[in-house]
Formats: sequence, C-alpha cells, structure tokens
Amino acid sequence: MLSNAFKYTPVGGEITVYLAVNENKVLSVKVTDNGIGVPADKRDTIFDRYSRFTSSLDSMGIGLNLSYELAVNHHGCLTYNNRMDVCGSVFTLSIPIGRDEYAENEVMSEQQLSLTSDGPNGYQQREQLFISNPLNDRCVLIVEDDIDIQDILHQELSQYFHVMVATDGAEAVEMLEQKLPDLVITDYMMPNKNGMELLQHIRKSSYRYLPVIMLTAIDSENTELKSMIMGADAYVTKPFSMQLLIAQTVNLIKQRSYLKLDYANTVSDDDVKPTGAKVILPELITEERDLKLIARFDRYIDLHMSDANMNIDNIAEALDYKRTNFYKKITSLVGCSPKEYVRKRRMQHAAEMLKDEKLTIAEVAYQLGFSTPQYFSTCFKAYFGIKPSEYQKR
Repeated sequence: MLSNAFKYTPVGGEITVYLAVNENKVLSVKVTDNGIGVPADKRDTIFDRYSRFTSSLDSMGIGLNLSYELAVNHHGCLTYNNRMDVCGSVFTLSIPIGRDEYAENEVMSEQQLSLTSDGPNGYQQREQLFISNPLNDRCVLIVEDDIDIQDILHQELSQYFHVMVATDGAEAVEMLEQKLPDLVITDYMMPNKNGMELLQHIRKSSYRYLPVIMLTAIDSENTELKSMIMGADAYVTKPFSMQLLIAQTVNLIKQRSYLKLDYANTVSDDDVKPTGAKVILPELITEERDLKLIARFDRYIDLHMSDANMNIDNIAEALDYKRTNFYKKITSLVGCSPKEYVRKRRMQHAAEMLKDEKLTIAEVAYQLGFSTPQYFSTCFKAYFGIKPSEYQKR
C-alpha cells in the first residue's frame, strides 16, 4: 500500500496513514494519497494478479494481489476508493486482531517465532528451519531488480531447483564467476548492467553454453528479435504464466543435459568412459511423490545395508511396486538401474566408514552386504578409482 503510494504520488505530493482499532478489535489501516489515482476501467480488477493500472514497465501487478490475499487469509479485507476531493487513491486494510478470531492452526506459537543464536549475525528466525529442500539438485540464477517479482520467482522456482538471486547484471556476473548455475532467468531492464548486457557477457564467456531466459515487460517484436539474435533461449513477457515459465526452465535444462549426454555417449577414451558403457540421463523431478519414492528407496537401502541378498524383487515389494514398474521408474529418476543405485549408495557409505581407521576392509565389506572383501575392493576401485586400503590411508 505504501509502496504504491510512494511510486504513484509525484514529488511534493501528500501521503497520509491512518490507524484505528474499533470496539470489535478490528484494526484499520488507511493509506491516502493525492497521486495519479486509478482509472475507472481498472478499479474492478485492481486486486487481480498481474493487473496493472498504469503503462509503467516497473510493475508486474503482483503487490496488490498479494496484499489482498494476505488480508483475506487474516479474515480481513483490502478495499480501494478514489478520492472525491482531489485526484488520488484511498486503500483501506481491515483485519481482526482478537485471538479468538483465529483457529489454533492459524497462529504461530511463541517457540516458532523465537530467535536462536544460530544465524550469521547471532540470530536466525526459527521458522526458516521449516523450508523444504527442492525436488532437484539443479540450480537456477534469477537476475531481477524488482523485489516483488524476485520474491515470487524465488518462492515458486525453489520448489523445483536450488535458487541464487542477483539484483542486477553486474552482481550476476560476480556470482557466475563463483558458481555456475544450470540456467539463468534475467530481467531485461535493470541498473548497472541490464539483461541484454548480461546476455552478451554470458555468450562471450567460457560458460557461453548456459541457457538464458529473458524476462521483460517490454512486449516488442524488435526487442524480442534483438534478444534472440544475442542468444537468448526464450523470451517471456510480463505478465507471464508461472507454469509456463517453470515448463520452459525444465525443458531448457533437459535440452542442455541431453547435449552433455550425447557427448558422453560418443566419447571413446577409456579413461573417460568405460568401453560400451552408456550414460543414462536422470529425469528432472517435478512431482513431490517422485522425490518421496527416492527417499523411501534410500531408507530401505540404509536399513538393509548389510543384507547380501537385497535385490530388486524384495525392494519393489516392500515399496508396493511391481518389479517392472519399479525398475523403469527408478532408472528414469536416478539415471541408473536400481541395482547400480544400491551399489553406489553402498560405496558412499563405505567411503564414510573407511574414515575410521579402526575398521578393517573386511569389516566394512561385510557390514555393507558384500559377499567377500575381494569383491568389495573391486567395486570400490571401480567407483572411486583407488583401492579401499589406499583410500583409508589418505
């Protein structure tokens, strides 16, 4: 409310905030200004997502919609009225503040809101600990100077990918030098270094292969053409469909992965890839249930790690899958057969166990379900490139 008032009220204008609580314990926050106001034909849709009441390119139409939804979620309302005396706007937020107005699951406990001394500055909000991990280990860099758009992109994309955020092209270049993402989503108009300049930098760098999605409020064929000529992989205009943006992100990351896969499968150097070995590309996970399946599979392996007779039949049965369906599903999700995945997980555990110099190679082998220490050593060397005895001495 205040952000819009400051944005659309000219220099020398007036903005007033009124606060009041009535006898029914309803808090009212009224923000009035003598700015440009809202056109009559836009007033009915002003709280719709992506609705913009000016032609300004610095707004995506998210802020008022988000504010409205927050008000409703707090059993309140957000309304708009035009001023009758002068040009300008009146926004009024009303929410009940009585504890009895909210159910138990609608109120955070004091423990959840308390501060702990785990953060970099000595404090960290406890609620941050509840953030779930993304569905994939891929990383996306968002370059956007508008905080509202930045927040919603981060919120939506972090369900699927690890997300890095830069506020302009110059900051993005610094981040790219430190860690390369799998894809870049950049706004077109930004300070310091705009989206086109960032795209030009990427295409002339050692990481020129990075897929880039250009995100902009400029719906111009000329601008889109310039972006595509410069090397943008996709051009998305605001307002946009989040589902469409996520689908484009997933498809572009898949395409780059397929190119790497084709290269890997044509390499003939024995030092790089064993003769006859075929690399399988794991899927990008977009469903929570797929991630849960992998977690259940991991847990089963860990609980039966010492079982030399663990096989796909008893695993599939335990996870309530038919053998063929389980084999296909796991292979597509992790990029290798269930048997190979079990072996890899055992090797990862072996590497951790061998850090304990008190354990013998034989003890590690039997605890991980290998029939003989010799077979364990063969598998370990094939996976890590050195014998377990050499690894343990490091």
